[in-house]
Amino acid sequence: MSFDMSRPMLESFASAANMMVRVFAILAAISALLYLLSNWRLQKASRRETDQRLEAERRRADLEAELSHSRNRLDALNAKLEEARKDNLSLVAQLEQEHETRLQIQRRLGPRFLTPRALSGITAALQPFAGQKVNFGYFTELETTGFAQQLLDALKAAGWNPQVFKLKSMQPLYGIECGGPNSDDPALHALADALKLADRHAVSDGNLAPLLGQVVQPQLADQLWILVGLKRQRLMNPHPEAESNQ
Repeated sequence: MSFDMSRPMLESFASAANMMVRVFAILAAISALLYLLSNWRLQKASRRETDQRLEAERRRADLEAELSHSRNRLDALNAKLEEARKDNLSLVAQLEQEHETRLQIQRRLGPRFLTPRALSGITAALQPFAGQKVNFGYFTELETTGFAQQLLDALKAAGWNPQVFKLKSMQPLYGIECGGPNSDDPALHALADALKLADRHAVSDGNLAPLLGQVVQPQLADQLWILVGLKRQRLMNPHPEAESNQ
């Protein structure tokens, strides 16, 4: 076989080869361009992602800083509130002490009185014996009269029937005393306990029955009795349950 080619064929072959080289060159250029374009896009996307990540980190850092600042402000506010609470507690304690001091002065120098709690306590203690008769004597001195009237109101509220006697001339008596013909009488025990709400030094089953019998009607002498005397002097610490100015 002969491999001899004519000149026109060689030229045609050369022209085709040159065309192919050019095509390959164009394809290579296009591929390179596409590569560069893709790489540029990837770099752009990477930069955008990096910028977004940095922005998110910056925002998170700003938020953490703001939260830390808020926590510091909250801690400072809590510290001030705690300090204010302690100051208020100290002030309340001081006011209570001043109030107690005023009450002690009032109890020592002012007239005796029964608070609502003492009145309700006396009434509750005596109500189980509603209808009970009792001789009730008191001195006609002004302070004693006012205090005795409060006790009378408590007895009547409990349903008791007091027979009242005003004592003008009798040996001095201080505080409250009570008694009765039968020391085991439940009503007498209830009366003694109730009167301690008005005067913690109240004496039960005292020896004043003979004196009382001298001033009351004979037919009423043989029953329960109460004597309200003058206010005691220099009594600095009244019983907390009495809540009265003894």
